[in-house]
Amino acid sequence: MFVHYIRHGKPGIIDTHMRLLTFFASVALALGACSVIPPSSTPPPTVPNAIDWDRVEYLLNRAEVALHKGQLDAPNDDNAFAWYQRVLEIAPDQPDATYGLERIAERYIERAMAAIAREAWIAARAELDFAEQIDRDSAGILVLRRQIKLLENARRWSLTLPADEVRRRSRFASLKLKNFSPTTRASNARVLIRAGSDADGRWMYEQLNDGPGQRRIRGEIEIGLPPQVRVMVIPLEDRSAL
Repeated sequence: MFVHYIRHGKPGIIDTHMRLLTFFASVALALGACSVIPPSSTPPPTVPNAIDWDRVEYLLNRAEVALHKGQLDAPNDDNAFAWYQRVLEIAPDQPDATYGLERIAERYIERAMAAIAREAWIAARAELDFAEQIDRDSAGILVLRRQIKLLENARRWSLTLPADEVRRRSRFASLKLKNFSPTTRASNARVLIRAGSDADGRWMYEQLNDGPGQRRIRGEIEIGLPPQVRVMVIPLEDRSAL
């Protein structure tokens, strides 16, 4: 190795090498500082389109009119469900439209309950299907579906009487009601008495209670003809669903 020390102020080989290294390092740093930084690959934030609130108000008005008319899902070009959906396409989560859809689901549930009261099981299920399309998480829909299943399978009996026999409080009508009494006394029995007047209904109820058995009958009275007693018995283990 050839080493030369600095004498008389003149640079030796080591000193020259050090100066060259310092020079190249400075050039490298300068080039690094001057290098071009590539543009960011992240696109600039997009500005959402402005909501046409006049259009939203128009659609909400059309939806309210259709809902008032009972046009929940028909006709195709003018129904409340479609109008509210159009609002949400323009303004997602718009509260009036969201609430409007909830009201439509409630209407379907009300229709289902009316169908259940008529024992129209197919119609009741259809109304619940429509409601479920709007509100899939509704606990009320699940309860009604279970009730329909139970009511379909319940045992039923009925006794129909001539209206004039009831009005005259005849012995014939009295005996018929007393003989029918045991059917109505089950703890899980639902009893509905239909009569031409409240007074006739109460008399029919008294005759049922005077018949064989210890348990007092619980029932409801509705006004209508012909006079009739209807009994529905649901298995005890299923009564909690009603």
